[in-house]
Amino acid sequence: MRCLDSIPALADDPISALRDDRVDDQNPALFDDRQQKPSAPPPPPAPVDGRDARLPPPGTVLTRAFKGTQHRVTVREEGIEYDGQLHRSLSSVAKLITGTAWNGFTFFGLKDGSSKAVTS
Repeated sequence: MRCLDSIPALADDPISALRDDRVDDQNPALFDDRQQKPSAPPPPPAPVDGRDARLPPPGTVLTRAFKGTQHRVTVREEGIEYDGQLHRSLSSVAKLITGTAWNGFTFFGLKDGSSKAVTS
């Protein structure tokens, strides 16, 4: 026979019986298993044309100096143009330039709100 089985109140649900109700009164969410956990914010709505809503409008030229070289990309309807080639994302261009994985919006200065864009 286990020790907890010998106490009738603890035999059915040992955790609930041992819980301190004063703590429960201070923050009921700590012990309420029925409450939902907060979820992540919903993703931004997808634009009708399938483009990433975070991208600047087509025709925008983004510039970034990296290791002494000025790199320019042009946002197109179909993707990102860099060095005469069309790429699917800013991240793929940033990886091509640096040789390592980057968030493309961060690399081209779009993530912090300071745009390095030159509209042509």
